[in-house]
Amino acid sequence: MIVEEDSSVEDEMHLENADGKETLKRQLHFSDAETSKHPTPSGDSDRGNRNNGKTVNFIPPMLKEGVLTVKIEVEDICIQIKEWETTLIGYIIGDNPYELQMLEYVKKVWGFVELPRPMILRNWDVDYELDADMFSQISIWVKFPRFLVRYWSVTTLSKVSSAIGIPLVTDGFTANAEKISYARVMFDMDISKVLPDTIVVETPSVP
Repeated sequence: MIVEEDSSVEDEMHLENADGKETLKRQLHFSDAETSKHPTPSGDSDRGNRNNGKTVNFIPPMLKEGVLTVKIEVEDICIQIKEWETTLIGYIIGDNPYELQMLEYVKKVWGFVELPRPMILRNWDVDYELDADMFSQISIWVKFPRFLVRYWSVTTLSKVSSAIGIPLVTDGFTANAEKISYARVMFDMDISKVLPDTIVVETPSVP
């Protein structure tokens, strides 16, 4: 399910940078596909939803070579593309947040969002189709506690990180060796796969 309030003011927001400057307007649409089955306050609004729709007209389909055919023209979809092109699709793994609570929360604290579960945001594109499996490939931060500083070169971090997933970038503390109690790397990971229990790292003798 994609949550949207059609073209209402509530589902539009102005995002701000850390310096407080306004940036591109976005919409947030949160999915509860394959998550918690507990009822939410959205249930009442869903039941009343049937009375708030748009009129749909009968447009006769064509018959081509004996096959019933519907032809969609470019002008039929350009309005929808324009409306959705600045939309973010949001998905929270393992949870089903109340829609209005989530929207209000993100509006208030967009600069720093902290949730007990991973929240994934993706840009909408014209071929987007809601599928929970597509969210199994996510970017995630991983800490390497007590990781000796002598192994903090880009090459060494890349080798060790590649045993877990596809490494992308370190955080600033790791890049500048400002917190040497751990190293932290962002990965592209397939969270549907089981992580290895043990990784053997062969190291050279220190001169």
